[in-house]
Amino acid sequence: MNTASVNAQRVVPNLPAIAHTAAKGGAMALTRQLAIEGTAHGIRANSISPGGIRTPAQLLGTGEGAENAHRHVLLDRLGEPLDVAYVALLLASDEASWATGANFLVDGGASIAVGGRGVPHER
Repeated sequence: MNTASVNAQRVVPNLPAIAHTAAKGGAMALTRQLAIEGTAHGIRANSISPGGIRTPAQLLGTGEGAENAHRHVLLDRLGEPLDVAYVALLLASDEASWATGANFLVDGGASIAVGGRGVPHER
């Protein structure tokens, strides 16, 4: 299982993210190729693409940017680390034995809006 990012599939308009987006796009391509080459050996390969995940304030920042980071997420909150961990647990289990070569978005619906940006919620 590989960790990609929603940013592998959309632009990051206000941050310098060339290396991040290229690396995460590469992780998605690696996942697909590993699924093709690994299937003969019983290897399943999938990737998880998290969106904005809550981190300690010193990492996320403070002020309006941090407080409103969830405004472009359809589920109206930042993700929690366990939101991603539970998807990883499912993919590692026998219950996901038919899943391979796939990328699983765990972003609260942020990536489905027009232009790769979520729909701001009215407050």
